[in-house]
Amino acid sequence: MPDPTFAMIMGALDDTDTLQGFLVCQLQLHMEPIVLYTPTALRGLLHNMEDAIKSRVGHAVYFAFAQTELVQGVCERVLGMEKVDMTLYRKQL
Repeated sequence: MPDPTFAMIMGALDDTDTLQGFLVCQLQLHMEPIVLYTPTALRGLLHNMEDAIKSRVGHAVYFAFAQTELVQGVCERVLGMEKVDMTLYRKQL
């Protein structure tokens, strides 16, 4: 269940209370940062994380922010993740 502190739907109504548009704001499950002191810990750590997610929420989609070629390789080759071609924007409030 999404946390209502962050998950919301906001609508825009005109003067006759007709919906003119809406947006949905929600948190997205993601993995960052990845900190490894021993590279051999990686595979078990990642698969344990996925098992924990599955046991807590069942089916889920998660993202990883891969800012280096090493992390990109881990995402693609170790976890079997797909690269998403998108432009990402942010704003701090």
